[in-house]
Amino acid sequence: MFNKAKCGGASMATKGLNKVQIIGNLGADPEVQYLPNGTAKCVVNLATTEIFKDRNGNAKEETEWHRCIIWGKRAEIVGQFRIKGEQLYVEGKKKTRTYQDSNGQERSICEIIVDQSGDVQLIGKKEAQGI
Repeated sequence: MFNKAKCGGASMATKGLNKVQIIGNLGADPEVQYLPNGTAKCVVNLATTEIFKDRNGNAKEETEWHRCIIWGKRAEIVGQFRIKGEQLYVEGKKKTRTYQDSNGQERSICEIIVDQSGDVQLIGKKEAQGI
């Protein structure tokens, strides 16, 4: 049952919640960039793989890629302590933005933004997780 008191009253229910949690493997070594004001930014692509059985009972594997933009001290930590293939827990908000590609076509991209309200946790190496 929905408890308005625990969720900050009716206003939270009407505003919604934009929160994404992912545990995935890094597709490449993270690279940290610094904005002119000194703020660190790290863009990583995380792979999440789902294993399931199809109608015939055959094991299938499906990988989804998630682009994550990590800001501030968390970006520096990820850049310093993670390498390709290692796992990362990311908690942030989903944001879709549009841009023009090199051919002038308008494209949209979905990203997970990890700012001061988000979280990042370094998880053991891929081999240590039995993956």
